[in-house]
Amino acid sequence: AIMTTDLSDKQIAYKVRLSSGTVIVGGMSKGSGMIHPNMATMLGFVTSDAAVESGTWSTIVKEASRKSFNQITVDGDTSTNDCLIALANGASEVAVDTQEDLKLLTETVTRCCQHLAKAIARDGEGATVLLEIRVSGAASDEDACLVARTVAGSSLVKS
Repeated sequence: AIMTTDLSDKQIAYKVRLSSGTVIVGGMSKGSGMIHPNMATMLGFVTSDAAVESGTWSTIVKEASRKSFNQITVDGDTSTNDCLIALANGASEVAVDTQEDLKLLTETVTRCCQHLAKAIARDGEGATVLLEIRVSGAASDEDACLVARTVAGSSLVKS
């Protein structure tokens, strides 16, 4: 694990059964300060041994990042020093052959990224609780994100 001012390591691994075999998705991250939507001073690494085309893998990782790292905030400060590296090497020789395979792999990568993102927020500098905000009834996902970010960034909520 990589740790600078982090109080705990942040890592996770999952096995997922696809139509032609089992693949592994694993990840680790670091970060505890200057955490605000669109990552901030965090490093994230996600790997898989799935045999998946690079364009498909890129789409999976972007979706997972949108639902995880790009949704967290700790202190409202942003930074230019952030990175999510995602590698799929195909070592398992298990291909993503079907729409169900694609759905399962996307869900697993997303779950991995969400676990890591929550671990970063939980370990945030000065954090004593992890607050999850769920918005229902919004006209769009964008509206829901705007409401959630407004609530999460409020000093009234953080005090």
